[in-house]
Formats: sequence, structure tokens, C-alpha cells
Amino acid sequence: MPKNSEILELALSYTENNPEVWFKGALAGDADGNKLAIADDPSAVCWCAMGLVSKASQELDVEMCELTEINFDALDFLYPHAPGGYISFYNDAPETTHADVVRMFKLGIADAKAKEEKDEICHFKSTLCRSKFRITQLWLPNTCARIL
Repeated sequence: MPKNSEILELALSYTENNPEVWFKGALAGDADGNKLAIADDPSAVCWCAMGLVSKASQELDVEMCELTEINFDALDFLYPHAPGGYISFYNDAPETTHADVVRMFKLGIADAKAKEEKDEICHFKSTLCRSKFRITQLWLPNTCARIL
């Protein structure tokens, strides 16, 4: 399963240097500027922020049954950086620019990476503690039996 930072980085990569790939008003748009209801519509050529995350998740071969949960997990890192806390409202606001959306993604990616790093450290510490406990369980009784 891809990390949230990987999903967000891929989503950003589609539009960061290609403002024409960014869309307002729907998850996706076609070449004529028509709004599309789903991000994976075959005629889609541009996407809103949420549509970009959905597109990235699908391209990273996320299982369909996990797609919604994974999208929401990744989007959780964007919400704090969308004024008002609503990604779609922020994306679609008349005053929101492409640079604003890129900034939102970059801040979300930084947050996701920080959490992933913290989670990895916690996992390592937990594994280390369990290993020490197992060694103590195996070593201490045998050592005590030899001494007695």
C-alpha cells in the first residue's frame, strides 16, 4: 500500500509544472472544459485537488475496495492547509490560484512525511522493546536455572 506522502507527491507531480492540468468546479474536466463526475473518466485531462489525489491513488494500483479509505487518509493531510478546512471549496474559490493549490499540496506532503517518519520511529522502538522482552524471557529463566 502506498504511503500518503507518495500519493500526494504523485498528485502534485501532475499539476505542479502544468497549471492547465488543474481544474475547478468538479473532480475532473475534459478537453472542452466540461465537468466530469469521476476522476478516472477516460476523457479527463484536468483535475481538481481531490481529483488529483484520486487519480494518483488509482495509478499507484490501490485496490478498488481500499481506494476511498486511502484517498481520505491522504486528503487528511491537505485539510489543515485549505482555508476553512474544505479542500473542494478552497480549490473552487474564485480567488484560489494554481500556486495556492501547489502550496497546499507541498505543506500536506511535508506533514505526511513527518507523520510517516514518526510512525517508523515508533514502530522501530516498539519492535526493539518486544525484542528485548523476548530476549529477557528466554535468557533470564535459563540463566537463573543454571545458577540455582
